[in-house]
Amino acid sequence: MVRFKFFAGIFIFSLFAFPLFSQENTSLQESVLEKKVLSLSEIDLLIKKNEYSSALEALSVFIKKNPEQFDRAQKRISQIMKKRLDFNAQAFVLAEKMRESAGFNDLQSDALDSKKMDIIVSLEKMEQNPPKEAVDFTNDARRTIRLSYYINRSNSILAQSAEFVENADFDSSENYFLAAQKSLEALSLKTKDSDVVFEGEKEIAVVYPDELNAKVEKQIKKLSELNSSLKELLKNCQEDYKKYKSAVQNLRTDESESALKKMSRSFEKIIRARNEIYSSGNELLSLDRRAIELNPGLGDTSYITFSTRAVFGFENLSSSGILTAVDAFLNSRAEDLKNTVYEAVLTEFSLINAQFALNPRIFDSKIETFPVFELADGAAKFASQGQEIYSFYKKIDGGDFSGFEKYKDSLLFIQNFSAKNLKNAIALAQGVADKNLEIAQKISLNKNFSVLGKEILNSEAYYENKIAEIETEQNSQSVKAFLAENKILDWSVPLDFYDKILLLAKNECENQAGNVWSTLAKAYSDEGDSQLADFTLKRVEADSLLNGIEEIESETKIVKFYPTKAFQKCEELTEKIKKEIAVLAGFRKELDGGQKFRGTQQIYTDSVLNLESVIVAMNGLLLDCQKIMASAKAKSNEALKSANEARRLYESALSYLEKKQYDQARNFLSDADSTYKKSLQFEENDSLRREFSSKIALTDEKITALQNGWVISTVRSLITDAYNGYYAGNFEYAKRSLDSASEIWEKTQAQENSEITELAALVKEALESSGGKEISYADPLYKDMGTYLNNAKLHYDEGSRLYSSGNTDEGKKLLVQARDEVRKVQRVFPKNQEAGNLNLLINKILDPSVFNSTVTQKINQAKAMASSGREVDLRNSLNEIKALQKIIPENKAVALAVKDFESQLSRLAQSEQTRKKLARSNELTALAKNEKNLNKKIALLNEALSLNRRNTLAQKLKDEAYILNSKATTVKNYLDDADEVRYSRAERLYNDGLKEQAEILINDLFTKNPQVAKVIKLKRRIENM
Repeated sequence: MVRFKFFAGIFIFSLFAFPLFSQENTSLQESVLEKKVLSLSEIDLLIKKNEYSSALEALSVFIKKNPEQFDRAQKRISQIMKKRLDFNAQAFVLAEKMRESAGFNDLQSDALDSKKMDIIVSLEKMEQNPPKEAVDFTNDARRTIRLSYYINRSNSILAQSAEFVENADFDSSENYFLAAQKSLEALSLKTKDSDVVFEGEKEIAVVYPDELNAKVEKQIKKLSELNSSLKELLKNCQEDYKKYKSAVQNLRTDESESALKKMSRSFEKIIRARNEIYSSGNELLSLDRRAIELNPGLGDTSYITFSTRAVFGFENLSSSGILTAVDAFLNSRAEDLKNTVYEAVLTEFSLINAQFALNPRIFDSKIETFPVFELADGAAKFASQGQEIYSFYKKIDGGDFSGFEKYKDSLLFIQNFSAKNLKNAIALAQGVADKNLEIAQKISLNKNFSVLGKEILNSEAYYENKIAEIETEQNSQSVKAFLAENKILDWSVPLDFYDKILLLAKNECENQAGNVWSTLAKAYSDEGDSQLADFTLKRVEADSLLNGIEEIESETKIVKFYPTKAFQKCEELTEKIKKEIAVLAGFRKELDGGQKFRGTQQIYTDSVLNLESVIVAMNGLLLDCQKIMASAKAKSNEALKSANEARRLYESALSYLEKKQYDQARNFLSDADSTYKKSLQFEENDSLRREFSSKIALTDEKITALQNGWVISTVRSLITDAYNGYYAGNFEYAKRSLDSASEIWEKTQAQENSEITELAALVKEALESSGGKEISYADPLYKDMGTYLNNAKLHYDEGSRLYSSGNTDEGKKLLVQARDEVRKVQRVFPKNQEAGNLNLLINKILDPSVFNSTVTQKINQAKAMASSGREVDLRNSLNEIKALQKIIPENKAVALAVKDFESQLSRLAQSEQTRKKLARSNELTALAKNEKNLNKKIALLNEALSLNRRNTLAQKLKDEAYILNSKATTVKNYLDDADEVRYSRAERLYNDGLKEQAEILINDLFTKNPQVAKVIKLKRRIENM
């Protein structure tokens, strides 16, 4: 750039502008004797007038003539040098100002130029008649300032032009045209009459010859006309470029060839225009050199210089200029297409590779299934088109297309390679594939393995010949000649594929040459595998028949066993295996003829080994069959034995039923059921299952029906006993009666008896409130407590006798001992009646006041209990006081309390509330008598009995209802097979603590089987978890 070159000159010159003696001074020194010697005062006058060069000359002469006054002369030299250093300092300031103009707007640039001119004027005034170097320095500075507008404006235009190019993309040509248009503004920026040179402050206009100006105008006009045509040319070329690129990217070879022709014409038009621009630019450069030769003072700042920069740009902005914009468009598209074509060629090969990846066993395929020829043709065509793109570069004047030569050579190589070498390799491979297919067809059509083996061996010579052809192709010079220095494009993918195909084909032939025995061995091995698989499957089927097969019944899986069928299947299988072993042994002996390939042919080796292992496995199957048959026979025998035992047990159940020994009959029936099911666990027997599943259930119902009358009457009697015991205060007896009633009731009845349930609740409550009055035989402390009570009685009897006979001390001692023993019992069982009564008798002798207090307390407690008004509480209170009266019959307070409770019971029986309850009970009984619905009838009778437990008619009607409707009320003890499986599953869930899952299953079972005893019981257990 003109301006920046000048700045550097100023800086360098300003450092070395003024030597102590100029060349003219040196020549004067040689003739110093011929010069007039000025005095120091005269020299001082020259210094005052700023004539430093003359003063230095005079001082030089003065020192030669007057060396003794050197010091005085040196002072003046120092003074002049100081002035010269001031000049240098100012020159440095000017140089810095010159650098500040970058990026300034017009106003800022004008202000800066004014400051620069002030410094230049100051420098020019610093010395009269300065040296030529100083004059040149200030003149150059003046010229630079005068040019600053044109330089800044030109820089701005070209920077904008460069920005358009740098921001351009592949989708549009618009930015390239705008860049050229913007550069055009700088073409005529500086006019011919604006050039000047300087002599000091004086500007001298430069006048160019008319003939030179005319030539410049002609080229500028031509460039303007060319520039105006660029828009359409670029647009058309861009459209053709995009169409061609799309066709290539989509691998449409026919479309790409026509698109390439059209694009070539568009490119050629632009290149012609571009070359004319280049020619005009070079003409302007030539005219600029002539202008500078005519006016050396211009340096490189003629108006033509600015025009050339509009065409070529300048070095600091590589993307600027008209020519650069056009070249950038051409280069970017050409380079992009080079890459696109290269990628297309690689894509074609990638498709070949992909096809190969999809079907790597090309030697097992027909040629139609591996269409690489079409893909190879496509690669060759695209490579040819890439070479045509190379021709664009050759038509560009002044262009450097040497780098494209290797690209073209690389494309030419791959074109020839695709069209010839690759096709040859594929053809060889396909020849092998066809031969393989022919052999495969013979194998599929001919099952006579000995004949087939001979035909396969005859094909061995074919593979040997093919190996020789492949080795010839592998040594092809046309491929080897493609040396590393020509590999500007990476063709490793197709070359590797080519090598791979040839190597695969060669390996295939080598394998096939020895593979004939492998094929035969594999056929024999496969035959053995097939038979072994079939036999193994049959053995598994036999094993399943023996060990159980899941079958679906009522949507439930049931495992059934078929040992007899398993035995028969294994018996048939044994004969077949023996025959097949003999055949396979013959195959194995025949394969010994190919023994030499055992070390090189893995298939042959594996097949022989496999055949041997198949024979071993078949012998193993024979042993398995023997084991299955033995186990099956044992299970069949066990099944028959259990079935006979089940029939015997069933007959026993019928025998006991005839004797009306229902519990024994039911036990034998249950054993018969378990035993017949045990038989089915050994072997499924449909007739046995039908036989027992019906008669077991019917017999169970018969037992229940016959036993039901006894159950009803027995339970009624036990309930009556329980009520009597309850009202008599004998709660333990009542509880035992109810437990027996509940147990007997469940023998035939499916639902709970509300009478038992309600009375059991009352008994439980009574036991809890009076617990400990009696010590149960089952209590672990019964023995110890009994011993204490027995000893206490003995001591009391003896002590009271001694006491009453006058031996008070001894009697008292025994009585105290008896009381201590009683208290040991009372500490554990504080409510024990026997201990309490004995303690009361002891206190009657030892402590009468405590005795009287205790009696009063017992009477008050009984009265408090009776105050509830309930019959049961009145009877309990009466029983308590009567028990007390037995041990102290003489006590009047106790006798009065007994009469009072008896009177209250009498009044209660005659009370209005009691009469209403009895009337309501009778009313409900009458309604129940006429009720047809069983459930409603029993509900009415239960309510009637809850109001009057002694309602004998209600009791009779209820018992009759249960007897007459036994089928609807009696319990059942057996489930069908599917429900039995589901019951077992629910029971497992219960035992595992999985309440929710167990509840869902048991509720479903209960809905279907509401009268089955074990379902009812399990349901209760699950609900109480």
